Amino acid sequence: MNYSIILRFLGTTPGTSTIAATLNSVIAQISRLFNFKRPARFIENSFDLRNCLFEYFNLVSTLYPNKKLVIVLDSIDQLNPRDYSLDWFLWHLPDNIKMIFSTLPNHGRILDIIRQNPLMTQDNYVEIAGLDPSTSTEILNDWLKKAGRSLSEHQWTVLTKMLGNVTIYPLYIKLIFDIVIKWPSFYEPTQEFTKCLNIDACIKYLFRQLESEHGRVLFSRAMIYMTSFANGISENEIEDILSIDDDVLYDIFQFHEPPVRKLPVALWSRIKYDLKGYMVEKEVDDLRVIYWYHRRFIEVVNAHYISKMNTMEREVVFQNVIDFFNQTWKDKPKPYKYNDYLKKKKNLESHEAAVKRDTTLQPTVFVDSEGRTRLNKRKINQLPQFIRQLTVNLALPMICKHVFFNYEFLHGMFVCNEF
Repeated sequence: MNYSIILRFLGTTPGTSTIAATLNSVIAQISRLFNFKRPARFIENSFDLRNCLFEYFNLVSTLYPNKKLVIVLDSIDQLNPRDYSLDWFLWHLPDNIKMIFSTLPNHGRILDIIRQNPLMTQDNYVEIAGLDPSTSTEILNDWLKKAGRSLSEHQWTVLTKMLGNVTIYPLYIKLIFDIVIKWPSFYEPTQEFTKCLNIDACIKYLFRQLESEHGRVLFSRAMIYMTSFANGISENEIEDILSIDDDVLYDIFQFHEPPVRKLPVALWSRIKYDLKGYMVEKEVDDLRVIYWYHRRFIEVVNAHYISKMNTMEREVVFQNVIDFFNQTWKDKPKPYKYNDYLKKKKNLESHEAAVKRDTTLQPTVFVDSEGRTRLNKRKINQLPQFIRQLTVNLALPMICKHVFFNYEFLHGMFVCNEF
């Protein structure tokens, strides 16, 4: 066989979240395909990585000139932002080797950087167009059959009419499928659904459905926390932060008082399950995190939830994240209030109460299981970003105390960011 294709869907796994991890795996696959000796170590430096990849390309071209190698890197905009500089990019390739990249046109100046290179001509670019309605209908029908579902004639009529009036992208089809697969045969598509004529409208419709299933307060705060972290949030982080959020707990525990005042793990697990098709795992700050696979979800959460928070709500939300990293309520009871029902049920004289929150430790410096002193990169890189979200009168004393006049934290910032 004269053709070999290496394909990577970037940002979908921890191993494809950075260009270093991606290209190291590409080099390893080339080594297996052509029986070359693999590099002795993982290559971090972009310059060394680019040179190593080019050496392997030259080996392929020299030893197997009649074989064709095609490497496809899908969605380079999903890489870590530090990789957007494209200092790892190979502009010259042997004749029998091709590399195909895809990216959003207006994100991170990726396309601008590529276009600035004089070697790139108009022939190097292909704009991805939308799907046609008939192909989209065929895809939906195939997915429904595989899921053991079908739509009524009337439901198909409504859906087909919609598809004829929109620009159809793969994500749009995926969102429509996730909506209609839940329809029973007697369901009458609503006017609200027929307004789902673009990706953002579909995401908002999906969010409203999930709000009704999981509760608006819990769902909206989960989306806000997840999206506020620039590159994703870990399972422990979102569970602990939601457990500090008294607005969430007040809404959940309206009719009973749990033995431990903490978010039940099953509640977040259900939200994650309902959104699993739109989330990916990455590795950030030496931690495995989950984040949105597609940038449209980030934009919709920012517009639909984050931008609509008033000043008081913003302070509460971002203070919860800061309290998590600073372990504010780890060993100190956090005040909260009972509602009238629980006050009466427990025969209490006051609505006021306080309890410690069972959250994980977040030291700036810690000793790992092998006895090595380590830095909490997560706290060092994330805490200042959330303090900045507060108003100046709150942020200034906080940033001075926890960052500017905290030697341990400042030292960690210099080490982690290699200043």
